[in-house]
Amino acid sequence: MIFCWIYKQVIAHSLDANKALPERIQSHVRSCPACRGFQESEIRLTERLIGHAARHSEEPPPFLHGKILAALGRHNRRGEAERRGFRPGWSTAFVSLSLVLISALTVQVFQPAKIASELDHSPVAQASSTTDESLPSAVKLPDVEMLRAWSQNLDQPLEAELQSVVHDAKQTFQFFAQNFLPDQF
Repeated sequence: MIFCWIYKQVIAHSLDANKALPERIQSHVRSCPACRGFQESEIRLTERLIGHAARHSEEPPPFLHGKILAALGRHNRRGEAERRGFRPGWSTAFVSLSLVLISALTVQVFQPAKIASELDHSPVAQASSTTDESLPSAVKLPDVEMLRAWSQNLDQPLEAELQSVVHDAKQTFQFFAQNFLPDQF
């Protein structure tokens, strides 16, 4: 019967909980040999487990409680020492943050003064200061040559990286060609 699986689940649960079976399931067990056999095997299994449980319910040794508490005390003391000790993660973060702040302050202190002195001597800045006094003195535009120099300085690392990538790609293709392609077609 299709409901036998459900009835077997109820039988197992009732025996585990030490409860009586509902009347409807009892009538099914009386009429179904498969469920009756399942109930009998579950009863035997439960009785065997209960019989073996009495043997395992002995008192623990008296020294075991003290050993457990001592181990917990050692673990707590060691955990406290570790918490107070050296933490590489926080130390690394602190050093990194310090370096970033020092770098930012260095760039802020030295770089604007150098750029401002370069901009003050440019012909564009001198021409704009003489022709239009309504613009604030903080806004001074660099000349074309200075912009070209800045652009070339910014492009040099990118070009070097691009050449490195192309060189690595060529070496990789050569390696694959030598090791994985057949010698002759």
